[in-house]
Amino acid sequence: MFWIVAGAVLVVSGLAIAATAARGARRAGSTGANGMAIAVGGGLVIWGAIALTVGLLTHD
Repeated sequence: MFWIVAGAVLVVSGLAIAATAARGARRAGSTGANGMAIAVGGGLVIWGAIALTVGLLTHD
């Protein structure tokens, strides 16, 4: 159950970080900080999806 919750939290937080950074980059022009935030958000989504998949596959 832990990995399911952890994976879901990572996916949701990663999407929120990436969406916020992408919206800010469109408005005021892209900076290196926006690109880094989008990359971090994408990484959280990927790792969250992996944790969620493992949690669902090993759930009793």
